[in-house]
Amino acid sequence: MSEPDHEAEEHLTAIADGEVPLQWRYDGDVTADRVVVLAHGAGTDMYAPVLNVLMTKLTDAGIGVFRFNYRYKSLGRRT
Repeated sequence: MSEPDHEAEEHLTAIADGEVPLQWRYDGDVTADRVVVLAHGAGTDMYAPVLNVLMTKLTDAGIGVFRFNYRYKSLGRRT
């Protein structure tokens, strides 16, 4: 399994209040009929090793994967 390319597919989308962009990433076929949303735990981000493994297994099975960083993580805080 290769390391994910963090720069190529990460997106920033402004949220309603405009303060902090939502950091997100979609992996897999955009026409997939199923999509799983993966959220990271405290102390990590959307590139946590366990999420990378899950993403690879799911996309290999034809399931799209949407990951994001919680706002506190985008702000550089721990909680």
